[in-house]
Amino acid sequence: MVADGTDEMDARLSAVLNNDPGMGIYRHADAGYSDAIEMLKNGILIFQCLKNSN
Repeated sequence: MVADGTDEMDARLSAVLNNDPGMGIYRHADAGYSDAIEMLKNGILIFQCLKNSN
């Protein structure tokens, strides 16, 4: 990916730079790490699997 200064590339970079780190939180929550689960339950990110959990 090349950051060339265009609006299109800005949108792409924003998506990658915001979503990729979030995937780590999803993986940790899926593995059962309580800190990651709490972050997701507090609405920092939305994780479909936690919608019905207690």
